[in-house]
Amino acid sequence: MTVRRRIQKRWNPTLSKVPRRHHRLLGNEKFVAQKPQNTTSWDEQRIEEALFGDRRPVEQRTRVLPDFPALREQLQRHPHLTLQLAWEEYRQVHPEGYGYSRFCELYERWRRKQAVVLRQEHKPGEKGFVDRAGATIPVQDPVSGEIWQASLFVMVLGASSYTYAEATRDQQL
Repeated sequence: MTVRRRIQKRWNPTLSKVPRRHHRLLGNEKFVAQKPQNTTSWDEQRIEEALFGDRRPVEQRTRVLPDFPALREQLQRHPHLTLQLAWEEYRQVHPEGYGYSRFCELYERWRRKQAVVLRQEHKPGEKGFVDRAGATIPVQDPVSGEIWQASLFVMVLGASSYTYAEATRDQQL
């Protein structure tokens, strides 16, 4: 016997016009076991109330979000640390926390929002960066008016980012 037939037989014939989208839900034994007193005046909204009960949102439990910036720093410092190990540590501290797949999804979502930046720290006086800047540039001698092609030598100090630039006739030291 189909669910629809069972309900029609058990309930009042007016419910034979239950919309098809409710058929799956009408198989709910708790729903079928209850026999209302007066179903002839029931509209679709009343049937839904009987099927679904109170539709107020269920109180959602709040879970503690992991500290993603600290996690990223740990992942960069320790080459053998994986998200699996980090999640296990997180669950030890927060047993009601996120499952592994959701933890990874949240981390990836957070990571994609971060700007890609290569930050380097340099101690003062330790490093200087030297290079020639691109193509040559035309330079005019103020006395003779001669125009010659100059290479641009550039040096930047690592810690302070102070820049020194000088135009030279060639690339020889």
